[in-house]
Amino acid sequence: MSDSSAGAPDWSRITVIMITHHGAAVVGDSLIALKQAPHIIVVDNASDDDTLDIVRACVPQARIVENAVGVGYANAANQGFDLVETEFALTVNPDAVVSPDAVAGLLAAADRNPRAAIICPQSINPDGTVELTHDVALFERQHIPPPYHKRHADARPEGELCADFVSG
Repeated sequence: MSDSSAGAPDWSRITVIMITHHGAAVVGDSLIALKQAPHIIVVDNASDDDTLDIVRACVPQARIVENAVGVGYANAANQGFDLVETEFALTVNPDAVVSPDAVAGLLAAADRNPRAAIICPQSINPDGTVELTHDVALFERQHIPPPYHKRHADARPEGELCADFVSG
């Protein structure tokens, strides 16, 4: 997601949560893009590579939760959410590179939609294609003419939308 008019985000409102597991190959680029964030929580699911050394080098301000065993993504995310003291939490996958403009855009969207439980950006792959991050409820899909997945995969929103769930 990019909103070049958004400017710099107010990082004081956001805690970044990242779940890692053997992420040494990708986590550095992701964290370098977030180095201005004062509130970063990294929950590691028992990595035995250099993931945490890279985290410490890239964002020394990060609070690290080291799980002795992998507890799964959702459980690790909940561990991170339990530690958040800011207005918002931003979950970032270790292989995602998030621009400050995108974060500012997410904050602006949250301010425009105060009743929203989750705000999700549009994800753009390195080759410029869109990765679908929204969908309709499973039982609503039967009302969409076939081929559902082909039609839905081509549905790139041109603005904000309300979805049954988000992913990514």
